[in-house]
Amino acid sequence: MALTQQRAICGVFAGSPELAHAAGVDFVRSTTLTRLSQFADAAITSAAGHPLDLTFYQSLKGIHGAHHIVKPGGRILVLCECAEGIGSPEFAAILHSYAGPRSSCARSRAPQSSSTSGSWRRARLTGVKNKISSTPPASRRTNSARWASAATAM
Repeated sequence: MALTQQRAICGVFAGSPELAHAAGVDFVRSTTLTRLSQFADAAITSAAGHPLDLTFYQSLKGIHGAHHIVKPGGRILVLCECAEGIGSPEFAAILHSYAGPRSSCARSRAPQSSSTSGSWRRARLTGVKNKISSTPPASRRTNSARWASAATAM
């Protein structure tokens, strides 16, 4: 099923799961995507509003989607309510312990005895940080402290 911005149904696809999914993807691509001639300096995104932005964890979907169009060193502004805070305690701990992209990549590759709800999001967020942090300004060194403060405040 495909939805409009107002969340009204604009397409329904059925039959073989693979073929129906492919038809839905083709439909959405042909009706909603615009090709960019170059990567953007910045992007403004969201998690599509309530209830999809109840936590920062959920809002990472918008960040991950936007990073595909932002050039290395670019900026992403995410608009999200986060009425329920940062997310699970496990995800908040991940943000508190963030020591930079290299440290997080090593942690993502290390074997884990159990998967946490934030492991996948940590890996996605690290990928975004690696791209937009390719030429970090001095002010970017305080990002982990800001995230930790935001997690504590929420």
